[in-house]
Amino acid sequence: MAGSELQTLDLYMAQQHVATVHFEYTRIHRFEYTPLWREQGFALSPHLPLQGPASEKAANLFLRNMFPEGNVFDKALQYLAISKDNHFAILSTLGLEAPGALSLTSTIGQLQQPAQFQPLDLCELEKRLDASDRNLAVWNGKVRLSAAGVQDKINVMKHPTQGLGFADGAWVSTHLLKFESPNAPGLVVNEWFTLQLAKTVGLPVNHAEKIQIGKHSALLIERFDRRFNHNHTEVQRKHTIDGCQLLNRDAMQKYERPLAHGKHTRHIRDGVSLPEVFATRRWAKQPAKHTLQLLDWTVFNLLVGNADCHAKNLSFFIDSQCLELSPFYDLVNELLFDFAHDWAMGLGDEFLDNGSLPSTYDLACFAHACELPGRLVSQRFENQIDTLGCTAKALFSQLPPMSEFERHHLNQYLQILDTRLQHFQQHAKGIQRAISDPILS
Repeated sequence: MAGSELQTLDLYMAQQHVATVHFEYTRIHRFEYTPLWREQGFALSPHLPLQGPASEKAANLFLRNMFPEGNVFDKALQYLAISKDNHFAILSTLGLEAPGALSLTSTIGQLQQPAQFQPLDLCELEKRLDASDRNLAVWNGKVRLSAAGVQDKINVMKHPTQGLGFADGAWVSTHLLKFESPNAPGLVVNEWFTLQLAKTVGLPVNHAEKIQIGKHSALLIERFDRRFNHNHTEVQRKHTIDGCQLLNRDAMQKYERPLAHGKHTRHIRDGVSLPEVFATRRWAKQPAKHTLQLLDWTVFNLLVGNADCHAKNLSFFIDSQCLELSPFYDLVNELLFDFAHDWAMGLGDEFLDNGSLPSTYDLACFAHACELPGRLVSQRFENQIDTLGCTAKALFSQLPPMSEFERHHLNQYLQILDTRLQHFQQHAKGIQRAISDPILS
């Protein structure tokens, strides 16, 4: 098959040649680390080992999980006249702004361009947000997206003196600018408020700022994989992979039930599950800390109603010292929107369809399957319930200026949260006792 390998792309990290990706026509065929990286570098994921050949499947899953998702990605491909099956064209076009620290290019010269900054035209952005058929993917003749996920967003740089804009050359984006879609009014203030709540319970999250673009609310979030250096001359990047890359899964398997919860498909559960997520501690730099952070993330999602807590909403830093969790992101109370509310990953066999609440037995199934002490799980619930009960209303009373609709939305949020806190306060106490039930033990 070697004679049919028509194209290659090189993978770089901080201008150091990491690997070469070979393509058979338009599809990823082979992944090879460079000899120097094998000697001095580290495996980019557990499924791309430094020694020995990486499988074609692992290389495909790793690289295809770098692709963005959703309508914005579709518009970008339409503009570029690229098929979704043309992996070479997608990676060669979008690879310079790939998530994390990696860049894909056919020539290192593309990485050695001078730093450039183009201010974002906020009036133009407002016009695009007003349009019924938004096009947020292409700016100044260039596609401006790389982060996975389906929510409308663009990559921007927050320049220390010139405000928001687009980075080119040696510079890359430092922030994500996220918008709410017409079918999810209130999403921006919802996510902003949820991130503030997450901070109060000790979850690591990046700074997020709610801003206005005309009549449109937007969320400006620091990227956890990017940082300016101290004198703002260089954007430093950190190698990051998401949960699907870590677990060697396709992006559509980010949900445990990838074919959804219909009558004839709900039994198909070959996507990522909570036990698999907790089993990632085997790669962690600090397994105990890693497990506690994942447990606190799961507890918080249950308390606030973040049903869309799937595998691509978890990311991990990887270096020569192993693996650790990145700050958490995409935290939203989904119960306020007209979405399907079944949980991304089940508590045992319970997916909390239609916003239902779990029983003590469901929580015990979760703890048992993830090899977590029941008393520990109860304690983490108790800690967060006490904290959120004290801080949520206080945060609401100190809200910055916002529309009447947004205040009403958050008032509904508090009502839902109060109901859920009361429920979990009652049902989280007996987890250890339920685990001791002969059915589980």
